[in-house]
Amino acid sequence: MSNSDSLGNISNSDDFSYHKEIIPTLMKQLFPICRSITGSGVRKSLNILKEISDFKIFEIPSGTKCFDWKIPDEWNIKDAFIEDSKGNKIIDFQKNNLHVVNYSIPINETLTFTKLKNHLYTLPNIPDAIPYRTSYYKREWGFCLEQNKFEKMDHDTEYHVVINSSLSKGSMTLGEYLIKGESKHEFIFSTYCCHPSMANDNLSGMILWILLLQYLKSKNTKFSYRFLIMPETIGTISYLSKNQFTMSKVLGGFILTCVGGPGDISYKSTFLETHPIDKIVTDTLDDNNIKFKKFPFVPRGSDERQFSSPGFRIPIGLICKDKFHEYENYHTSLDNLEFIS
Repeated sequence: MSNSDSLGNISNSDDFSYHKEIIPTLMKQLFPICRSITGSGVRKSLNILKEISDFKIFEIPSGTKCFDWKIPDEWNIKDAFIEDSKGNKIIDFQKNNLHVVNYSIPINETLTFTKLKNHLYTLPNIPDAIPYRTSYYKREWGFCLEQNKFEKMDHDTEYHVVINSSLSKGSMTLGEYLIKGESKHEFIFSTYCCHPSMANDNLSGMILWILLLQYLKSKNTKFSYRFLIMPETIGTISYLSKNQFTMSKVLGGFILTCVGGPGDISYKSTFLETHPIDKIVTDTLDDNNIKFKKFPFVPRGSDERQFSSPGFRIPIGLICKDKFHEYENYHTSLDNLEFIS
């Protein structure tokens, strides 16, 4: 069955009843894909979203300078595992792609536990969870596993360690669509597509992004709306470096991230904290008697940091439901489809 068959025919973006079917379908399709800041997983994910509503997909070649950053080599992975001396796989990338440190270099060696343990990552305070780790800018390899599983490993045996990955010249993939309004002044809706199998962070943001794009396309708007989907940090830095004049027309916007959790709503203010976006969001939540927690702007978190940086100073707000860093399952295998159901 093709993606288009499973997604169905979505013709009326004003009919929100279809969300009950399309959101779970998209979640199930996109959740297993191993995404990163480059590679085939991002391309596959964006092409699935594109079936809901069309947008431009473009590439920035490896090695391209973006201010004082540079687009890294493209990373792809086919398989990875650790098996014990009896051939039993104790860690299997095919069962959960968080098991591999994202951007790991390839390896195929037999190692003692003493040598292997320096490349293993766990969360002792959440012993049943697999942590999410990356090594984008340092050539390294590693595996992530549950603390409970780590404690059961035999210290006196050797382990066959395999990561079938590649790092080579390629490109980074981004998506964009501009809805033109009566005014040339713009607002941005941006999300990131680089996280692997985690549901709230940030599969929820990706799905909200495409559904909001589809909805606003059907409206006549006063302002123009620029939709961006790209890898977090490096993707936004690269986009800003290539679109400095365009960004001068942007009045503000939102990062769509962590919108599917079971917890309370929160709002992270723009760097101004008194921008009309801040007032509109907080007044709307108050007027509807919606309880929420307000966070001040700090220059860390998601891509609000890049948009708000000197030279751009675009006011960006974030409305979340279980905000990043604020829920225990954050950046672990427990941020799964059950967590947001």
